[in-house]
Amino acid sequence: DLGIPQVVADGSEADASRHVVERIEAYTGRRHVDYFLASHFHTDHIGGFRGDGSSFGGIVWAADTLGLGIGTLLDRGRSPAGNSGTQADYLRWAENHSNRMVIDRTGADFIDLGPGITVDVVAAPGAGIAPEGSGENGFSIALRVTFGDLEISLTGDLTGDCDADVVDVETRVAPAMGAVEVYKVNHHGSQSSSNLTWIRTLHPQVAVFSLGQSRFGYPHDRTVTALGAVGDLLYTRDGDVVLESADGRTYTVNGRSYVARSEAEESALPDPPIGVDEKTDALC
Repeated sequence: DLGIPQVVADGSEADASRHVVERIEAYTGRRHVDYFLASHFHTDHIGGFRGDGSSFGGIVWAADTLGLGIGTLLDRGRSPAGNSGTQADYLRWAENHSNRMVIDRTGADFIDLGPGITVDVVAAPGAGIAPEGSGENGFSIALRVTFGDLEISLTGDLTGDCDADVVDVETRVAPAMGAVEVYKVNHHGSQSSSNLTWIRTLHPQVAVFSLGQSRFGYPHDRTVTALGAVGDLLYTRDGDVVLESADGRTYTVNGRSYVARSEAEESALPDPPIGVDEKTDALC
């Protein structure tokens, strides 16, 4: 995902895209990504569009203005329609891309990152996992990346609440995701995501919150407290978050060392001390 931050300190939506492109070039030596996945169609994940269809910030602006090369575009396509006004604008651009794939089912054959790395789509709205009425966030595509014992959860703004406006998709997806080492926190740490079933199942060693100075108050105290009882917390507003591993067993996040857990170790993990009654937090 590459879109507009919820709050831009210096007043330019394009600056966030410029920073990401510059960091890609600094880390890889090229202004190119092999894949771009639009987890869903909100502006803070794909960018914004003017009335004439031109972009300001986000992946389209990065590609058209900054010259970011993209090998393959991935998104959910036109179905389900969702409730984001940017879906049609983004798709008009994406459908003209020379190499684009629509993720309409689960599976591990969409993204190839090379030998030893598996990228599983564990939730796709077109596969019926997110029921009708899930909303744009609930329609997020969910990925599980595996390299040896190192497992990473990347799930956009997947939702875990069950009030009148939000559908609990996390509980449906949790068994397929399973335990992971690194969790990019759903929906920037909002109170409508990262429910206790999800956290208990993933039991991450490291949780990364993707956010700026949010006008929505992200991350929510409940989410921070629950994840803090399970593992270490990192926030992108404090700077870049860099994960490195050469063997799929040991890895570092911003220089701090960790050892990934084997399947046997994950199956023996104790129940985390995060409580059981989510109704007290208005969560299901």
